[in-house]
Amino acid sequence: MPEPQLALFLGDPYRCERALAARHSVILEEFPDTERHKTFGDEVDLASLGIELESQSLFVAGRHFVVRHAEAAKDSKGLASFFRRELLPATFLTALATELKESSPLLKSAREKGCLVSFPEFKGKALERAAGELLAEQGISLAPAEGKRLVERSGEDLLAISQEVRKLRVALGEGPLAEDAVDRFSFAGGEASVYPLLDRLGEGNLRAALAILAELREDPSKTFAAAVRHLGRTLAARLLLDEKTPFEGAATILGGPSWLARRLFDQAGRRTSVELATALDCAIGLDLDIKAGLIRPADALLELVLVASSPATRPALGCAGPAGSSPEEVGRGRTPRTGSLPRRSRG
Repeated sequence: MPEPQLALFLGDPYRCERALAARHSVILEEFPDTERHKTFGDEVDLASLGIELESQSLFVAGRHFVVRHAEAAKDSKGLASFFRRELLPATFLTALATELKESSPLLKSAREKGCLVSFPEFKGKALERAAGELLAEQGISLAPAEGKRLVERSGEDLLAISQEVRKLRVALGEGPLAEDAVDRFSFAGGEASVYPLLDRLGEGNLRAALAILAELREDPSKTFAAAVRHLGRTLAARLLLDEKTPFEGAATILGGPSWLARRLFDQAGRRTSVELATALDCAIGLDLDIKAGLIRPADALLELVLVASSPATRPALGCAGPAGSSPEEVGRGRTPRTGSLPRRSRG
């Protein structure tokens, strides 16, 4: 039976990727010289894609167009319109999405066309069994407790688990796994990225931010600079929310991909503009102290995390402006630090 020309894979990223690989293999069996063209929802040029779908290639028999993270498409209706078309022979279109609202035009079009395939995420014991199958495929045997630990350290994400399983096999060759293999080679056992710290800082989650900071091995100077930039962008997102700026216009102002704008808006939605302005004000002051040699970058980073992530610590540290200050008033200057924490190292 010929492979359908249209497909929307929705749900668990790992299972969607497996389905995409299987689909492309079937297409290649029918049209061996098929080209695959890949893009992402927030980057797709619908005008160009429309022209491609209506044009016949002069060089190959088949073409397979893939749109990952279709939920991020800026023009969902435009993308959905392609799923109502009759495509040229040997032309295939596949969209992948983690989740779509019931009101999504893309979801409605795919259902009407009968090309929707859903892959619910595995949870709990089902996820552990799926992880066990991935381990078995690589010839890896783990005790149940270690397998559960691998799942936890991979964020209970099947795609991340699959990557960690492959890493375990490559790192350890064909030999048996040591008891501490998961701790040594899983993602959480390696160097942490700075981005989770920035996200927790933007949200104001002190406990999580401190836990990440304790494991971070990035250069404190670079991490501090990234934190200052992130707080500035989060404050900008908060002000745009306060002004009720439409998402597309606000995302353009912030710059960068739409998924990053959504993340910033989510974090900004948990804070007030005064909180964020106070944190940014303190960050700027600490930056000046670093450049003047009054504080080490690592100490400044810790102080910034404490101030920016916990409302209760701000008065104690003395970085905050007067109670009830507006963002404009807070930005004009910083009050002296008179808190109970030890004075910063000098020199």
